[in-house]
Amino acid sequence: MWMCFLCILVLALLGSASSFAAAVSIDCSTNPTIAQGVDFQTTDDVTLTTSGTCTLTTDQDEAGADSYVSMASLTINTDVTLTHAVSGTTASHHNEIDIRLTGNLTINGTGSINVAGKGYNGGGATGYGYTNGNLTGSGVGSFVYAGGSHGGKGGYYSGTYPTAAAYDSIVNPVLPGGGGGGNNSTNLRGMNGGGVVKITATNVTIDGSINANGETFASGYYGGGAGGTININASGTLSGTGSVTANGTYNTTSNYPGGGGGRIALYYGTDSSSFSSLLAAGGNPSNANYDGAAGTIYKKASASSYGSLTIDNNSAAQAYYTTSMDSTNDDSFSTVTIKNKATLTIDSGASAFAVTTLDVQANSSLDCNLASSLTLTTITSGSSATVDFAGNVTVTTYTDSGASNILQGTLDVTTMEATGTVTVTGAMTVVTGYTSTGATTTVTGTLTMPAFFSGTPTGTLTTNGTAYISAGSVTIPNGMTWNANGTVQKASGTSLTGMTIQSGGTLSHTVASTTADTYNKIDLTINGDLTVDSGGSVNVVGKGYNGGGNTGYGYTNGNSNSSSVGSFITAGGSHGGRGGLSTSTQVAAAYDSIVNPTLPGGGGGGNNATTLRGMNGGGVVRITATNITINGTVNANGEAFASGYYGGGAGGTIYLSASSTLSGTGSVTANGTYNTTSNYGGGGGGRIALYYATDSSSFSSLLAAGGNSGSASSDGAAGTIYKKSSSFTYGNLVINNNGATGAYYTTSLLTTIPSSDQLYNSGYAFHSVTFSNAGILNIPTAVDSVTNGGANTDRKFFANGCTADDDTLSTGEIVAEKSTYGASGITTADYTCVAAGSVGVTVAETSGSTNVIEGGATDTYTLVLNTQPTADVTVTPACSDTSLGCTISTALTFTASNWDTAQTVTVTAVNDTTYEGTHSTTASQTSSSSDTNYNGISISSVTVNITDNDTAPSIAFSTTSSSGLESVTSVNLEVSLSAAGPMRQWIMLSRLEQRRGLVPITR
Repeated sequence: MWMCFLCILVLALLGSASSFAAAVSIDCSTNPTIAQGVDFQTTDDVTLTTSGTCTLTTDQDEAGADSYVSMASLTINTDVTLTHAVSGTTASHHNEIDIRLTGNLTINGTGSINVAGKGYNGGGATGYGYTNGNLTGSGVGSFVYAGGSHGGKGGYYSGTYPTAAAYDSIVNPVLPGGGGGGNNSTNLRGMNGGGVVKITATNVTIDGSINANGETFASGYYGGGAGGTININASGTLSGTGSVTANGTYNTTSNYPGGGGGRIALYYGTDSSSFSSLLAAGGNPSNANYDGAAGTIYKKASASSYGSLTIDNNSAAQAYYTTSMDSTNDDSFSTVTIKNKATLTIDSGASAFAVTTLDVQANSSLDCNLASSLTLTTITSGSSATVDFAGNVTVTTYTDSGASNILQGTLDVTTMEATGTVTVTGAMTVVTGYTSTGATTTVTGTLTMPAFFSGTPTGTLTTNGTAYISAGSVTIPNGMTWNANGTVQKASGTSLTGMTIQSGGTLSHTVASTTADTYNKIDLTINGDLTVDSGGSVNVVGKGYNGGGNTGYGYTNGNSNSSSVGSFITAGGSHGGRGGLSTSTQVAAAYDSIVNPTLPGGGGGGNNATTLRGMNGGGVVRITATNITINGTVNANGEAFASGYYGGGAGGTIYLSASSTLSGTGSVTANGTYNTTSNYGGGGGGRIALYYATDSSSFSSLLAAGGNSGSASSDGAAGTIYKKSSSFTYGNLVINNNGATGAYYTTSLLTTIPSSDQLYNSGYAFHSVTFSNAGILNIPTAVDSVTNGGANTDRKFFANGCTADDDTLSTGEIVAEKSTYGASGITTADYTCVAAGSVGVTVAETSGSTNVIEGGATDTYTLVLNTQPTADVTVTPACSDTSLGCTISTALTFTASNWDTAQTVTVTAVNDTTYEGTHSTTASQTSSSSDTNYNGISISSVTVNITDNDTAPSIAFSTTSSSGLESVTSVNLEVSLSAAGPMRQWIMLSRLEQRRGLVPITR
């Protein structure tokens, strides 16, 4: 009985031995195959020792449950490798390392878990050349030469040899890497993909390496193998300085496509690791398109709701395919980092792309095709990176360091900093501020900003829709260009309050499209002042209608509205003046309004779209403000010449309207340009219109001349300059061709008069017309059929005065029906200007009325002649009452030169000592001249309102006694006035008796 009990006790003890932890050392020097239950138990602390490789036996049936091994802990010593066997030739199953530890995993020094090339087989079966199951069983592997796929697609070889699709989970990868395409099963086969490593432990320390790369290249191998899977879960601490890699491989000699990167997922309680390499990159051969796409690296702390995703392609810059995310593997992430020339594509079919912080580093890309809106906290884009969102984006902080940022929806950003390119197709709203340092920003929709950038911006802003600048005032500093193609306002329906363009700053718009009906322009209304500092510019040079060059035909692409045909090969473009002639090619007609120009300059004739194209015309500038000061430049010239260009571009449009003062010493030009080497046709001058109440400008250049090619008939004709004071009914027209005497065409009025130019009798009307420097103004018979200035009820051209015609071509002329310089009689004085309206003098009170104060304020009114006189006209103003009324300054003289310049009359109240109270008098004017039209004519008078500064008089009484008795026959009264009145004063005295009533008093 005791013996049986002892036997039972021994057996019980032996049977329970496996339930106690034991330290087990396994010698790997003979490269053994090890298995759970044979070489170690689930409770053992296992150490792999001695240089060599131990191969762990596990088989994963993809249709069944996981096959894993368990240990208490595992230590892999220096120079020891743990691996698994290569997977089979079918996709229905694979081998893997799946170890679940209750304790720690430690990989020392040069120790490793290495499953490189142990994944799905490379191609080579029966010479067909595709990988043998580089996905789960339903997938088709990469074909001949192409790289295997996994987290990233393999490298592309050709459309005939397709690359397998990517597969597996980002957050919980479990599959091997796909094999590369091959050609047979020996030395022309594809490389195998990487194997699978799955570890669950308390603490994981990796000072050695975990390697799930694709198979290493051997001579003659074809497509590279994809990286495999590394999936680690450390409930405690993840640490170490070793390497963790699941990279694709590639053919190092023949440059066949590389394998795609694998998938790595790391979970931990605490991460104190500083791995020398943490990478799932694609294979990097040297040929274009051959690089494999990056795989994925996912890291998540147990305390965090979401993990971080890294796409890192280790500077493999020539991948044909991108790392993609679709509905099978999308997830939410705290941070997404894309770096080292990787590209992440979010497919349009993905259910979501939720990320808090997006970091697209230098030379890397994000292509998000989701149409749904995204909300992020931070977006960072590096140098030469690309960030492309298809949907709307809301972000708190957006920092760009030289990337191309493309937002096809709207962008709502609190704070933005940019140095690269930001392109927003929809609306862009900036809440706090936008700092631009050399950035190129283009907004097609509405732009809303609190101020025009933060700090001192540089770069280029292009707004194609309305721009709302909440601060109201805009300063464009040195190094900043604003292409304001759309409307600019403070807020909806509210104009800007001011704009300053500092030295080195530029306001512009982009070049017009290739169709005549579409062009860009600057069109600003400022409820305040526009100031262009010296060195600052409003510059739309060459931003008008395109030069010729379509399909070798050589005409301008719409150098007027769509009903006009542009200038032909080598001819100059037209606008205010026609372009220069080159041989016998067609030159476009002039177009646009003189007093209210709105259109760009026409492009010159070309011959092709590159070096033989015509030059573009000038763009459009239209600005209305209170005061306009131009000390810099406003330039709407045609495009500057470049080698080989053909016909010159015409000047564009400049329209400036100052409700108060126009001033400055800068330049305002809308000139045509020309070919400086081949003497092709120069562009015609543009159109300039200036409006003001007061003109104190002395511009260094005010010009709309034709391009001066230096060849007979090739110069462009002068454009038009129109200047109008608000004090005048009509403005002044200037035709100045800057000495270009070789123009073929004159500057002609349009026979179909624009409605804005129909100022009098449905025709043109000007205060004065000045022509100079070979500027020839032609009056077509359709505008005035009587060419000598005689009576003509159909006349459509009127001018109160014209520059004297001296019949000298270089000085300038006004002619009738002479559309070309070669016309007969070009130097004959054959046209006389006829005034619009009657001879007379216009009287304008400065403040709408004339009010003066005795001994105080004076007031003024102005006088100006309506038409040019033939002799001096003296106008003498006078007050009707000079003793108690007012006095006026001396007589005014108007000559044939200054007749259209308003002269000021100053009115002063007579400071008398007589009290009149508030009263008025009349200021009238008389004229004298040997010009019978102005001698003694009727001129309107002015009512002068006078405020008296004298005190109204008072009356004082006194008597010789305090009272009168009935017995007293008389009482003496003394009556006195405090001041003289304006007329005799009468005082009625009477007495009241008790019985007799009123009794007259004698005096």
